[in-house]
Amino acid sequence: MAPAVLTRRTLMAGGAGLAAALAAGCTAGSPPGTPAPVPGGSPAWTGPVEKVSVLTGAGFAGREAGLAAAKRLFFPQVGLDVTMVAGRGTNENLKLLRSGAATFATLDVSGAIMAKAKGGADDFWLTCLLHRRNLACFMALSGSGINAPADLAGKKVSFVPGGINHLLFGAYAGLAGFPPGGVQWVQAGPVQADHAKLLAGRKVDAISQFVPAQVAVEQITGRPVTVLPFTKVMGDIHGSAIAVTQQTAASKPDLVRRFNEALLRGLRYALDHPETAAQMFLELPQARTQQKLAVEGEIKSLAGYVHLTTAEPSPAPFGHFDRTRLMQNIAILQGAGQIPAGFTPDQLVKFDLAGNPIT
Repeated sequence: MAPAVLTRRTLMAGGAGLAAALAAGCTAGSPPGTPAPVPGGSPAWTGPVEKVSVLTGAGFAGREAGLAAAKRLFFPQVGLDVTMVAGRGTNENLKLLRSGAATFATLDVSGAIMAKAKGGADDFWLTCLLHRRNLACFMALSGSGINAPADLAGKKVSFVPGGINHLLFGAYAGLAGFPPGGVQWVQAGPVQADHAKLLAGRKVDAISQFVPAQVAVEQITGRPVTVLPFTKVMGDIHGSAIAVTQQTAASKPDLVRRFNEALLRGLRYALDHPETAAQMFLELPQARTQQKLAVEGEIKSLAGYVHLTTAEPSPAPFGHFDRTRLMQNIAILQGAGQIPAGFTPDQLVKFDLAGNPIT
C-alpha cells in the first residue's frame, strides 16, 4: 500500500481526518472523535525487515508515545523492526550514537547546535524535527517562593548530566538576569519520576523537567507546581530532533527517510488519539508502571510544541526543518555567547532525509 498523503487539513482534523489519511481499518459510521482502531492485516512491506534502534530523549516518558505508536503501526509498514532504548540526555545520546550503540538518537536541537558549533562532534546530522518549540523547563512546588527564573539563584536544582536544561542554563540565567553560578546542582537520572520524587521529598527546590510532564510531576508530589519554561526566557528555540551518524546518512539514506516518515506518522497519530497512543506506550515493558492519566496529559500537552502555527507565514512541512527558524535558533545561541558566529543550518541538518512532506 502506498503511503497516504497527509495534508494540513487532516493534520488538524482529528480522528476523521486521520482515518481518511491512513485508509486503514476505520469503520464507517464511527462516532465523531472515536480513535482510529489499530490497522489490521499484514504490513505492506514485502522486502527484508531491518532491525534498528532509537534512543529516546531521556528515559521513557509520555512524550515518547509517538515512537510507541510508530513501533506498533507504522515501522512494520516500511520494513523496520525498531527497538526503543532509554536515552540519557543530549550529550550522552550523541556519544552513544557516534559509538554505534544506536542507529537513531533523539537530541535537543540547541544542544546539537552547541556540539557541532564548538567542534569535536561533526560526524552526525539532524534529519527530522519532532518539536518545533522547546519543551525544557524548571518546576517547583507552588508556594515555595520560586515564581520566576531569578528565584532559582542559590537554590538546589536537579539535573541530568548532558541534558538540555543543564547545557543551556548559562544562557537561560544570563537572559533572565541572574548569575548562574549560585545554583546548587543535584544530579539525578534520566527518569523523570526520580526528579519528581526529589522535589516531593524536599531534597531539591526545583527540578529540571519538560513542560508536558506537569501532570505526572503533580501526581507524584501531590501538589501543584510552578512551571518556568525555557521559551519564556530564550524565545523561539526548537525542541527535539532525530539524528543519525554521517555514515548512516551517506550509506542508507532510504532507511533514514523510511524511519522518519513512519515516526512522524506515529507522532501525528499520538496527537490525534492520545488515549489509544497512551495505551500503546504503557504496553512497553519500560513504561508499565506509569499512570495512564499522566501519559495522556503529556501527549495532549505536546500539540502546542509540535503542530504548525499561524505565526509562521510559510512554515516547513510537519517534521521538516525551516531554515529561517533554524537561523533564529542559532542567532539566539550566538547572542547568548554559547556558540561562535558563522554557524549555518546546512552544517547541522541533512534536509533531504526528512522523508516525504506531511503538510
